[in-house]
Parts: sequence; C-alpha cells; structure tokens
Amino acid sequence: MLVYSTLLIISLACQMQSVLADQPFARYNSGYQLLMNDTRIYCYSGGYAKVVHSEVTVLPDHYYLDISQDFVVANGYNGWKQVVDPPDFITEATFAYTSVKLSDTSVLISGGTGINNNIDYMKNQTTIYHADQNRWETIQSTPSFPQNYYGSGVLTQNNTIVFYGGGSVIGDIVPTFNGTATLLLTKNNYIWSLQTNSVAPGGPLYGHTATMDKSGQLIYYFGGRSIVRDPNTGAYTRPYTTFLDFLVFNTDTSLWESKIASSTVVPSGRMSHTTNLIPNSDTLIIYGGAGPDKIGNRVPVTDYIFTYNTKTNVMQPISIPASPVGAGPRFGHSAIIRKNSLFIIFGVDITLKSNSDFHILNLDTYSWETSFSTLGLASNPADTTPTGGNRVGSGSGGNNDSSSQKDQSNKETNSSGLSSGTIAGIVIGVIALVSYL
Repeated sequence: MLVYSTLLIISLACQMQSVLADQPFARYNSGYQLLMNDTRIYCYSGGYAKVVHSEVTVLPDHYYLDISQDFVVANGYNGWKQVVDPPDFITEATFAYTSVKLSDTSVLISGGTGINNNIDYMKNQTTIYHADQNRWETIQSTPSFPQNYYGSGVLTQNNTIVFYGGGSVIGDIVPTFNGTATLLLTKNNYIWSLQTNSVAPGGPLYGHTATMDKSGQLIYYFGGRSIVRDPNTGAYTRPYTTFLDFLVFNTDTSLWESKIASSTVVPSGRMSHTTNLIPNSDTLIIYGGAGPDKIGNRVPVTDYIFTYNTKTNVMQPISIPASPVGAGPRFGHSAIIRKNSLFIIFGVDITLKSNSDFHILNLDTYSWETSFSTLGLASNPADTTPTGGNRVGSGSGGNNDSSSQKDQSNKETNSSGLSSGTIAGIVIGVIALVSYL
C-alpha cells in the first residue's frame, strides 16, 4: 500500500542548506525531452529515494538544462534553470509517467503515480506543456484508459499517440486496459480510442521501452516485466521478460509481431532502461535498466549497454573504454540524443541512491565525453583505457562512478539537499512503493 512518510520529509528538510537554487535534486523515473530547437532538455517531476526500495518522494518541480552553448560536463549542473508554473495552472507531481514529445515546443505527460495515497487519481491525468509559451493544457481523460504508470506512449506519423502497457496506480500492479489505447491529436480536438482487438502476444508489460524505428511505421518494445494472471487462482506474477524476445507494433495495420533478436550473448532481463533511435540510422541504443538480485530486489544490471539493428535483427553488447567519467550501470534514468551525443541523466546507480548528475556518451566512439560541443565535436577524454581490442565486445564496461561531476553532485545532494522552494512543495509528495515496483 502507498502511505505517507513523515520521517522522510523531516530527513529531507534537515538537508536544506546551500544547494544552488536552480539545480534539480536527485531523482529517477522522471521524463526528459529535447525542445526549443534542440537547445533545452526539459525535466518534469520524478521521484527521489535514498535507498530505492524504501519511500519515494515525488518531486513537484520543473527544470530545463540549457545546452545552447559548449560546456564542460563536470560543470554542467550550472546549466539547469527552474521553470516557474504559470499562475493559471496547478501542476501535479508524478513518478514513472509516460512522456511523449509532440513537437519542438511541446510535450505530453500522461499518468504516473501522482501523489498517490492508494485512493485518489490525479486531477489532470494527461496534460500538454508548451515550452515556448510556458503554458499547460489538460486533455480530458476517458474511463477506458485509466491512470497507470510504467507504461509507454509513442507518437506516430498520423499524429496519433499509441499507448501500451503499464500497471494500475491503486492496489496491486494489474493491467488497466486490454489492447492498445490511442490519442488522436487534431487542431481543435483530442480523440481517445481503445483497440481491444489489438492485443500483444504474451501478457501485458510494464517498465518496458517503446521506440519508433527509422521508417516511422514500426514501434519496438524491449524488456520490462509481464503481468501474468493464473487462470485457476486469479493470482498475479510479474516475471522479467527474456530481453532477446521483443514485440513490434505496426502502426499502419495495428498488428503485433513477436520476434527474437540474434546475439552472441543473452542480455539480462530488465526494466526501467532506455531505448533510443540513433538519428539517420537503423540502430537502437539500449542503456541501463534494473534486474532482480538474489532475493528479488531491483539492482542495476551490469551488462548495461547494447545496440540493436532493426534491419539485421542483431543485438550486440558495447564495450566502453574505462574512464574516470561516465554514468556506469543505472536505472530509472533518462536518455536524450542530440546529434552524436547521448545524454544519460539522473537515475539510480549501484549504490541504490538516486543521482542528480548527467553524463554524455559519444555515439561515434562509444566513449564518455568531458565536454559538450553544440556542433557535435568530440572532446579528448582524459585517462581512458580500452577494456578490449574492439569497440564492440562482449564486456559491459566498468562502473564509472568516479567522475568529477558525479562526485560534486553527490556532495550537493547528500550534504546540501533541496532548495527552499522544493522543500515547500515536497511535503505533499511522499509515498512508499511496494517492493516489486
């Protein structure tokens, strides 16, 4: 059951000291989108937890990272700016929601936990934020698509968002709808519909990723956990999927296909990972994720980076040169691609603490960058030693937790804590999540 935790509120309030006013607090399971002519990465809400299996504080804030100019990654936290809510709209903190980029200036946010006491749903389940106007609008919800979290949504070429999977935010994690739900975005109206006959093979998923391919026709679904109901007892189990087994949804025909990728290794099952299409290619890059430890608790997987080619159906691990910088294994992070730079932002690392750092992976060299160039130029990473002879290999790379930016951000989040504005809003946003989330 989700309950309020006053102890965590007191603990966070005691940390309120000298943190930079515009620096976000550590978090995971947030949503990030690259907007405003690729010059800003917007971050809305998300959750904070010192130990990921304990209480989660839902953070009621909104930021963007200014990447309009070159900068040193270790000092990148100075680029965060807080977005002030407009006076005519009250935003709602939420966690593990669905985020869909609609245009260069707008993003849709749907579901998540909200500030959930196991009784109430969010007032505004689905909203659109217009960054160029700093304006929010509400999309009328529909009973056929109840609020859920750990689901997915993808914008198609015909201006329709396809929603799939996720679990209920009240009670146990069970499916909230069958098939796929769609939201048609027209100039003057938003139209919901439910395709109950468009049912994916296997049980419903949550904690998976959904990524459109280069053609703009096929959506690829990787990882997550199945929600399986025993027909005799009615009891639910939630096994991790086999990662080489994945689903493809054809947005033209609304038909599903189950596929098995070819690979020299078998990737760990995982949830809360990211999958991005590398621009102008047929390659998807998969980063991070959480799998079960020996007693079933979620921990970051050690084989944390793979590529998948949609044409050859080959998935292969990537070996990253050892470096004093880099994100390393983590889950609940976000991943944004700008030109040849993959931003890995926030998330939970091997300490099982949420982070406020970000790192940049060069997609040409698969090495961690020490600086960011708006032109996509590579920096010269210091003290890098290849882990093997080839860039692509069977290893998963080392845990790169010693970066100077991460050290700095950990000092600020663990010692300094929250700004006064965040403390004021956070008092209403503490929940405890059951251990199988």
